[in-house]
Amino acid sequence: MAEGPPLTAWPIGELSAHIAKRQTALGGGVAAAIAASLAAALVEKVAHVEQRRNQLNAALLEHLASTAASIRVEALRYAEQDAQSLRVLLGVLRKQADHPPAIAQAAHAAVAAPLAVAEASVLILTLGEALRQYSSPFTRSDVTAALALAHAAFEAAKAMVEANLALLSDEEAGAIRERLQALGKQRDAIRDRQSVPEGNANALA
Repeated sequence: MAEGPPLTAWPIGELSAHIAKRQTALGGGVAAAIAASLAAALVEKVAHVEQRRNQLNAALLEHLASTAASIRVEALRYAEQDAQSLRVLLGVLRKQADHPPAIAQAAHAAVAAPLAVAEASVLILTLGEALRQYSSPFTRSDVTAALALAHAAFEAAKAMVEANLALLSDEEAGAIRERLQALGKQRDAIRDRQSVPEGNANALA
């Protein structure tokens, strides 16, 4: 953040309070990215815990953990990117409101981070779905929490993308809408499978 240390350096209490301030450029995009990072952290944690219990599937669990670790770090970078691009967009809207190309360029940058968060959230859901079958009763609630956070991160990121589509060209906005729809279908498919009771999952496979 230009007006302070990186988001990763802020204690959670101070960061939450900073987001709440009217004059900061930290909003829904940053919150979505943080939620995605936390969801990935839980997947990473459970995969490591279960790796020690399940040596037969240790390689798969290590893959889930390492992939989740990458997403956890990337999502926080998206949070930084979102805050920076939003500041630029707001500045352009104030100073160059009569210059559509400048607005479109700033809006393109402002859409990039939340779109990446939406994509990351679906990937987290895929990882969490794979991890559920290896989770014990002790860790299953953490997987459930990770999935819930990833669903929320997706919805929040999607809302932030859609908020700026009107500032883009029709062609670019249309392409992004199609991408969001495709991601939404992937998310919905995972959600539908999660709603099936475990005892009936094989019957529907």
